Amino acid sequence: MNWSEANKLALDLFPVSTRSEARAKGHKKYFTGKICKHGHISQRYVSNGICCNCLLTRLRNNVLIRVDKQHAQQVKDYVKEVIEMK
Repeated sequence: MNWSEANKLALDLFPVSTRSEARAKGHKKYFTGKICKHGHISQRYVSNGICCNCLLTRLRNNVLIRVDKQHAQQVKDYVKEVIEMK
């Protein structure tokens, strides 16, 4: 699926609205049909205007960083145990 097909599909799925319209209707998300600064065409959150795809990307990166830190600590603990055994 190319960019124009994806854009047409998104426009069919989500009617274009503004943040203020979505807020007035009590929605949590809205769709502008515009590209965010990172190139995504997706819904945005009414509360902060952030693109849903950008937020997911940020959350994934935070989880990966957290996992890397935990793994590094596990390796340090293992090395410490091995050294103490000798």
